[in-house]
Parts: sequence; C-alpha cells; structure tokens
Amino acid sequence: MFFSKPLILLIDDDISIGLLARARLTSHDDYKVILSEDGGTGFGLALKKQPDLIILDWMMPTLNGLEVLKQLKGNEKTRKIPVIMMTGKNIMSDIELAFSSGAEAYITKPFDLQKLSKKVNDLINK
Repeated sequence: MFFSKPLILLIDDDISIGLLARARLTSHDDYKVILSEDGGTGFGLALKKQPDLIILDWMMPTLNGLEVLKQLKGNEKTRKIPVIMMTGKNIMSDIELAFSSGAEAYITKPFDLQKLSKKVNDLINK
C-alpha cells in the first residue's frame, strides 16, 4: 500500500527561514514542504493543495499572518488544517491573539529546529 508524505505549507516572506525549515522537515522528518513568500499566495495554496499543516509567519507585507490565519479558520475548506504561528512577535498579548484566532501552536523566532520538528510531528500525528 502506498502512503504519501504529509504536506506542509510554510508561509514566510524570509526565504532563508523557509529554506532552513524545509531542509529540516524534508530530510530529518520526511515531510513534503512547499513554500510561499506572501500571505495571499499562501492562502491560495492552502485552498488548492489542502496541506496537512501550515507554518505561518505573522509579519509579512500586504497580507499579514494574522489576517491569513483568520481567513484560513474562516473558510470551510481550510479551517481544520492545524496552523503553527512562527514569528518574532513574542509578547503575551500577541501569543494570546494568535491562539484566540485559531492557531494550534506558536513558535518564536529565532527558532530551534528540533522544537519545530517536535511541534510539527505532534500536530501531524494528533
């Protein structure tokens, strides 16, 4: 029987962070990872590809991560996809806002690759 690798969509305008996280999650954890550098394109990819998990930066131009999160959780096709906010915003009110808007996990930048893997694995295997 054939099992496909879980698909992760990583939305972050900092391509170096996306490439670093993708390298870890594909080589160490055996996931398929697609990258998007902006919120609007990322939301479109979420609708089209239906990933198993989304990693989402908050601070992006045009459509920020919180706006994308609200669109994801407000759409029938994407509301059940778990979202990890991965951002430099680390004050408690921001973290609470992300969770109240529907995020399942929150990681602050700079981030630890092992912690990222653990959060992803926990949510994928939930």
